[in-house]
Amino acid sequence: MILTIYTIIHTVISLVGVLSGFVVLYGLFTSKLSSCWTATFLWSRTLTDLTGFAFPFHGFKPSYVVGAISLVLLLLAMYAVHSRHLVGHGVRCM
Repeated sequence: MILTIYTIIHTVISLVGVLSGFVVLYGLFTSKLSSCWTATFLWSRTLTDLTGFAFPFHGFKPSYVVGAISLVLLLLAMYAVHSRHLVGHGVRCM
């Protein structure tokens, strides 16, 4: 029962990441970046990766490698957005 609820929460967070990713991608194509949508995307993807590691597991799976690589890339993206403020680009909330 608890695992089912946890899976639903993980899936909802993942869907938020996917949907906000489409909005961020649209903003990249139209040169209208939004810090609100970008933050939503980065944090939801990070939460998706972290909750994915908390599922019960037996043995090594390739999904752990993909999750670890994803977390490293998300960390770099968060650094670029928050610490470096995407120098040279006007980022604002739509």
